[in-house]
Order: sequence, then C-alpha cells, then structure tokens
Amino acid sequence: MPCLNSFLGGKKMKEIEKKFIVSKNYEFPAEYKSYDIMQKYLHIDSISEIRIRQKLHFNKKGKFTKKTQKITIKEGSGDIREETEISISPSLFDNLWEVNNKRAIHKLRYLIPYKGKIIEVDEFPLYDNFPIFAEIEFDSKEEMENFEFPYWFDRETKVKNKDIFMFINSYEADKDINDIL
Repeated sequence: MPCLNSFLGGKKMKEIEKKFIVSKNYEFPAEYKSYDIMQKYLHIDSISEIRIRQKLHFNKKGKFTKKTQKITIKEGSGDIREETEISISPSLFDNLWEVNNKRAIHKLRYLIPYKGKIIEVDEFPLYDNFPIFAEIEFDSKEEMENFEFPYWFDRETKVKNKDIFMFINSYEADKDINDIL
C-alpha cells in the first residue's frame, strides 16, 4: 500500500485505539457534537483496508454545519495500525460510491470528552439489535495501557468497522451481530 499512499498524497499516521461495547443501561446525554456517517469499503483483506466515508457535521445544538468526504487506508491489525486519511472531492466520492454496490454502514457518531480524550460513540440506527460501540484513540501504547476507562464501557471488543461492513453485507435473517463480537 505504500505506493497508493504516496500517489494519493496522504501522510501515514499511527492509529492507537481501543474499542468497547457500551453498557445497554447507559444513556449518554445527546448534547454532544455529532456526525452522521455513511461509509463503504473498497478493499478489505487480513492486513489492510480502504474505505470511503462521508460525514455530515452537526454542532452541539444539532444544527448542520458542513459535509466532508475522505478516503482512508488502514494497514495492520490489532490496537495499533497505520492510517492514511485524505480529503476527496464530492464528485470523486460519488463515483467511488457508485462503483461499489455493497451496502453502506450508516452510523451516528457522538464525540464525548473524557479525561482529556474524546470518546467516539457509534450508534447504528438502521440495524436491529446492534450494540453501541465506543472508541478512544491514544498518543502512545503506554497511555492506552494505563488509561482508566469509564464505568459505562461494558467490555472491550476487537471488532473493527470493516467487520461490521462484512457482517451487514452477508446479513441473513438468522444472523446476530453478537456472533462476531
């Protein structure tokens, strides 16, 4: 993937994050900044992924502020991966979106400040019985290992968004998201 990163003009960054399932009993306040996200994966294999994403940005009062489109390349597996994210034009996004006939992931993301970090909480309103996920990105492995997570995190999960994408694109009536958690 290094050639693709160079071609697109992206800068490779280290992504250090943990993902959790939010407790079913927790109701977080809705006054946080949020995004409405639609994304599809153009490529997925065991160590890399390429996705396109469109975000509708909303302020704390729920007012629409802007729309952005990006292509993201992730390499590696586990809690620490390489990530390159590049802004793309609306027309390139639309063309890539149409080429890929897979179902999109639709999620609502809330940004919740906590102990100097931002917790990204994702709800999947179109899918029945989906858990709510929370992700936190860190500056180092040490910070991640020593961080005190909030009480409303139920348990850690290794499920990535690409796993959710593959799940909804192989959806059968008798499948349950808990089968992959």
